Amino acid sequence: MELRPIGALPAHAWYQDMADFAQRLSDDAAGRRLSRTIQGKGAFRRFQNELYEEYTGLLPIWHAFRETRANRRAV
Repeated sequence: MELRPIGALPAHAWYQDMADFAQRLSDDAAGRRLSRTIQGKGAFRRFQNELYEEYTGLLPIWHAFRETRANRRAV
């Protein structure tokens, strides 16, 4: 297997992952709250803080979602 470097993705690609994740949650309240956390400057930190402090049960789902998206981009 050959490893090839890939360029860094723009922040808006990762931001869209957070927005899509929040939108797809079956827990509407959690989805709305996570959607609010990504509004404005500091969105990435607030999103992570919210997950780690308030929605720890969603962490494995978020990590799997993010990893799936990253793998798709790498192909």
